[in-house]
Parts: sequence; structure tokens; C-alpha cells
Amino acid sequence: MQSGLFFTSRLTCYFHFFGDNPGLRFYQLRRFMRKYIYISVLALVITLISAFSWLPLKDNGIIKAIIALVIQPKPALIPPPLEMLGQGARFPTAEELEQEKNFNAQQVELAGQWLKSPDVHQRIMGAEQLSAYESPESEQRLTDTLRQDAAPEVRTAAAQSLALFKKLSDPTVDALLKALDDADKGTRIAALNTLLTYAFLVSADTKKSEHLLAKLRKKVRSSHLNKDVRESLQAFIKDQEPPTNAFFSPLPSKTSEIKK
Repeated sequence: MQSGLFFTSRLTCYFHFFGDNPGLRFYQLRRFMRKYIYISVLALVITLISAFSWLPLKDNGIIKAIIALVIQPKPALIPPPLEMLGQGARFPTAEELEQEKNFNAQQVELAGQWLKSPDVHQRIMGAEQLSAYESPESEQRLTDTLRQDAAPEVRTAAAQSLALFKKLSDPTVDALLKALDDADKGTRIAALNTLLTYAFLVSADTKKSEHLLAKLRKKVRSSHLNKDVRESLQAFIKDQEPPTNAFFSPLPSKTSEIKK
């Protein structure tokens, strides 16, 4: 209110002093209004700065955050103690190895009991569980299941579980080759996939690879082999043969050409 009275009184003085000269009166009035606007804007800025003063910012935590990020240096990282490094990567003790061995044996025995269940689904679960415990005993149980189980679903599960084994004995490979003649298509396909997977695993071992390929070639020549299995085996065997390059093949001699 005081600023309003000040403005009114100053404006009255200007009109009284310059009298009837309209040009001079308008010029002075414009200067006066400009000054008044500047002063008003400056007062508004000061008011806003006071409203957002240091204390409210400090109470709200804004200044603390700025100091923490900009002003104060970050603390140096303290490395963990050396004895903490490598935890979880240590070698198991002999006692722990023995406990793991006993646990695996119990799981294999449990799966063997499931394979004797009259329930087909229970036997499938037993075959699938044996795939997690690769051992001669697990392999033997799966091979017997592949040969003897009456349910095709269980035979298929046994063949699929053997595909997860890195090593297979000759009796197991023979059982898989015999399963290629199975009356159930799912069992035939599972046995074929397992044989091809095993062939890929032993491809680096020339002796084992040649031994397996010889058995596969003999199986292809079997007269009662299913058509889809035969074609798949023939394609696989053909891929394993070394490629021939006609560019480096020996040219026929002139003698052979004359004889022809």
C-alpha cells in the first residue's frame, strides 16, 4: 500500500512540475514508468530468492546432496580381505565327495525302483531321473529299459536319457541300433537321435568314430530297416565321408583310354 501511495504522489509531482507541456510531460512519465517496472521486477526476484533461501534447501536435503556429489570426494574402495576371495570355488573335501557319491547312488537306486513301478508315468520319471546321474549303473538300467519295457513311452524316455551321456558302452550302442527297428516311431526316432548325438561326441576320437560308423553302415544294409530311419542314416554317413575334389583327382592315362 505504501508503494501505491509513493507511486501516486510521485506521479502528481511530475504533472504539477511540468505543467501544460504535453511532450515533456509524456517523456518524463515514460521514464518514470520504466523505473517503476524495473524496481517491481527486482523486488519480485528478491522475494523469490528469500522464499527459496539456503535454510529450506538445507532442510530438504538438496544442499547435502549437492555437497555429497560435487564438493566432497568419493571415499576410496576398500578391497575385501584375501581370505574372502575365491570362496565357493574351493576344492571339495574328501568327506564332501563321499557325501555326494552316496547321494547320487541313492538317487540312482530310487530311479531304479521307479522303473519297476506298474505305473507308466512313474517309470518315465525314473528314466528321466537317471539322465542326471551318468554312471555305469545308470547306463545299464536305461539299456535294460530300452530293451525290455513294454510301454513305448518308457522306451522312448530311456533312449532320450542316454543321449545325455558322454560315454556309451558297446552293449548300449547295440541296444540303440536294435531300437531303430522298434515298432513305435517315437522310440525309433529317439534311438536315432541318440546315436547321431553320440557320433558327434566321439567324432574327435578317430578309433571310436570309425567303429561307430562301421556299425551304422552295417545297419543301413539291413533289409528290414524302416525307410525314414534308413534315409536319415544314409544322409549322415554320406556327410561323414571325406569330400572328393575333382580338380585334384588323377587324370586317366592314355593307355587306359586306348583300352577303352
